[in-house]
Amino acid sequence: MSAIYPEELGFYFNQEKFEEIYFQTVKGYQDVIPLNQFKKEAAAFHEGTGDFKLFKHNQLEPGVKRYSYVDNQTMRMITAAFSNERDIVGLQFGMLEKFNTDYIYTEKVCTAF
Repeated sequence: MSAIYPEELGFYFNQEKFEEIYFQTVKGYQDVIPLNQFKKEAAAFHEGTGDFKLFKHNQLEPGVKRYSYVDNQTMRMITAAFSNERDIVGLQFGMLEKFNTDYIYTEKVCTAF
């Protein structure tokens, strides 16, 4: 089985390829969540959604990047942390939250004492 590139995870999830995603997670993740439970939770989260597309990514720490995939119909979001070796070291299902203040520029004022 070939490794999923971080940019492709949304596509794999849309295609309900939950086992392929699961088997790319690290052993510690698999020790906590068995395959059957993961497939059940992923299928329930996927139900009623459209397409999950890459929303953004950023560096978490050296060697680990976080990727977020969003379904714009339901605002459901998958967040995955990938190592440089493309191992999924963390995976979470949730909702994208937007706030009115997200687009307000704030200026930090620094004063010296």
